[in-house]
Amino acid sequence: MEATGKKVAFLEAAIQALELSSVRAVHARAETLAHDAGYRGVFDVATARAVAPLPALLEFCLTFCRPGGWGIFPKGAGVDGEVAGARRALEILGARLVAVEPVQIEALRGTTIVVVRLERPVPERYPRRPGMPAKRPL
Repeated sequence: MEATGKKVAFLEAAIQALELSSVRAVHARAETLAHDAGYRGVFDVATARAVAPLPALLEFCLTFCRPGGWGIFPKGAGVDGEVAGARRALEILGARLVAVEPVQIEALRGTTIVVVRLERPVPERYPRRPGMPAKRPL
């Protein structure tokens, strides 16, 4: 899923070139697509590049996971503060923090992986309308 059309076009070209038959790129915003029954609460794992602080990423991504599903988020410097600031979002969204692990690959030095598990369905009101998770994190 990607909100920028040019990036979706690139992803579609890469999917075709790599002959990835079970992969597709979706042109949409997470805040909108997460309210589509075909996408909400159906995936085992959700991840995102570092596009927003952790509370917003949780709101964007966890709505796509089924209960028992996983959120896996790469983060950089300041991860401890982001994790502390995400406690309320985890509680509201029905998830728990499982791990915060530094990546042990030299090329990714400074990257930490935050792993969360969704314990119950995310309340229907989340994610909020486009722009709100980033402007007013949970």
